[in-house]
Amino acid sequence: MNEILKGKSIIFLGSSVTYGDGYSFVEALAEYDGVVPYKEAVNGTTLVTISDTSYIPRMKTIPADIKADAFVCQLSTNDVWRDYPLCAIEAAVREIIEYACGVWHCPVMFYTSPKTIGGRYGDMVAMLHRVAGDTGIYLLDLNGDPEMSSISPEMRSEYMNDTAHPNKKGYVEWWLPKFEKALSDMLSDNG
Repeated sequence: MNEILKGKSIIFLGSSVTYGDGYSFVEALAEYDGVVPYKEAVNGTTLVTISDTSYIPRMKTIPADIKADAFVCQLSTNDVWRDYPLCAIEAAVREIIEYACGVWHCPVMFYTSPKTIGGRYGDMVAMLHRVAGDTGIYLLDLNGDPEMSSISPEMRSEYMNDTAHPNKKGYVEWWLPKFEKALSDMLSDNG
C-alpha cells in the first residue's frame, strides 16, 4: 500500500486502454494502493469530439463537486486510427486541461501508451510534450520509456491481450509501478 496514494480521489478519463477489460491500472491502483477512482472510460472513443461519447462531452458529465486530488487522462490511440489532424487533437488536449484545472483545481496528468502501436502516435506524443511544457501538466510518457516500449515476445504474450491492450497481469505487474511512481511524485509536488 502506497501511503501517498492511499485514500486519494483521482479522476481517470480515457478510452479502452483506461477501461481495460473492466480491470485496468485504475482498478489496480484501487486494489493495491487504496486510490478512490472515478473512472470515465469508454472503448473506441477519441479526444477530438465526434460524438457525445468523445472525451470532452463525457468529461463534462463528471460531477463538478468531486473533491479530486488529481485528474489523469489517456492520450487516445483512436485519434490516430481515425486520422484526425494534429491541430484538432492538440485543441482537445488543451480544452481538457483547461476544464480539469478550472473545475477540479487539481494537478493534471496525461499518459501515453507504450510503443506497441504504429502510425502517427509518435507525433501526438511529441505534441503532448510541447503542451506539457506550455501548461505545466504532468506527463507519464510510457511511449518514451524504453522499459515499457521494448517488450519482448515472451512479455507480449504474457502481458498483452493484443497490440494495444494489456491484460490484468500486464496492468498489475507492468503498468502499475509506473503509475504508482508518477502519481506519487505528482501528489508529493502538490501536497
